[in-house]
Amino acid sequence: MASFPTKIFLIGLMGSGKSYWGRQLAFHFHYPFLDLDKGIEIAEKKTITEIFEQEGEGHFREKERQTLHQLNKDYSKFVMSCGGGTPCFFDNMDWMTAAGVVVWLRPPMEVLAQRLVTGKEKRPLIKNARSESEIVDILSRLMESRLAFYNQSHLIVEEPYPTIETFENLLRHA
Repeated sequence: MASFPTKIFLIGLMGSGKSYWGRQLAFHFHYPFLDLDKGIEIAEKKTITEIFEQEGEGHFREKERQTLHQLNKDYSKFVMSCGGGTPCFFDNMDWMTAAGVVVWLRPPMEVLAQRLVTGKEKRPLIKNARSESEIVDILSRLMESRLAFYNQSHLIVEEPYPTIETFENLLRHA
């Protein structure tokens, strides 16, 4: 499998499948799976929601940047699931595109809302949404603010239900 990149960063909005596909791809390529948010939670001994509520977004974003750099140093190969906002702060996107291959998971908004409607209370940005259409509105605003960053990705997966073969074909030519 030498023709595949050794460091793969998965980005996209919440619900896009970053954690799911991160685990699947890591297993498939025999790479470690790294969840950036979990790394932050372990380092801080708090959930992401608690960090946002108690320390603020600025503190969270600094820890996110530090953890991103540290995990890259600690592992020679990996598939990493990044938080939806990770590419948008500091020089994170430039840094990730230089360190490995960035794959943007971009299913349709309606698919994201369907996935997120249950369990939304665990997601600070949508926990107060009252319907799927409100979730779509929130996600659409998020996408608008993040698009310039996400567009810098090496690869984009727009299929709502991709397969391992989808990723293999894209990554083989990355």
